[in-house]
Amino acid sequence: METATPQIPAGKFCYGQWNLDKPKEPGFSHELISSFFDQIKDKTTVDELKDLPFPGVDTLLKAFQKNVKEMPEQELLGTNNGKSYDWLTFKQVDDIARDFAAGVMALDLAPEVEGEGTQWRFLGIQAKNRKEWGLTHIGNMRNNVTSITLYDTLGEDASKYVINQTGLTTIACQGDLVAKILQMKIDDKGEKIGHLKNLVTFDKREDMTEE
Repeated sequence: METATPQIPAGKFCYGQWNLDKPKEPGFSHELISSFFDQIKDKTTVDELKDLPFPGVDTLLKAFQKNVKEMPEQELLGTNNGKSYDWLTFKQVDDIARDFAAGVMALDLAPEVEGEGTQWRFLGIQAKNRKEWGLTHIGNMRNNVTSITLYDTLGEDASKYVINQTGLTTIACQGDLVAKILQMKIDDKGEKIGHLKNLVTFDKREDMTEE
């Protein structure tokens, strides 16, 4: 069944547009590209990053570090406390992410694995949208670690597949998912995710001892 490409109403601002220069694959819409592409198409292509926002800023980590340097006290990550937001500034986020990254390497939570002739480091993240998600991801970027994102909607079989394919040894997650991941590990009986050994929880768990 062919998927129709939705039309964007004339005069409406949007962040993306359909790339009609490339045919769409059966069952899929056209490729979605930046609405600003027409302004920079003489400098780059839709598949290459040649037009940089600032000289030398060609990665998310470099963009983040530029902001840390130029506006360290600007608010970045906020948490709703019920009445208002508690904010972390760029500098605070950088400090926490740096400490997390150092801990990951010191504890060998993201060991090198080989894949298609390349050495990789992976660390999983499973949580709802919250500041710790961003802090973990930035920490991973500092270590050149690839964040493997897991979601409840994946289902247990799909989660096991992802964990197995990437050789994950560590997942950082929200506290109420700890028991679920542990049960998945128990049920697996070492068949697919026997290498999963560590959970880093974002929340204090009253049901766990300090032993």
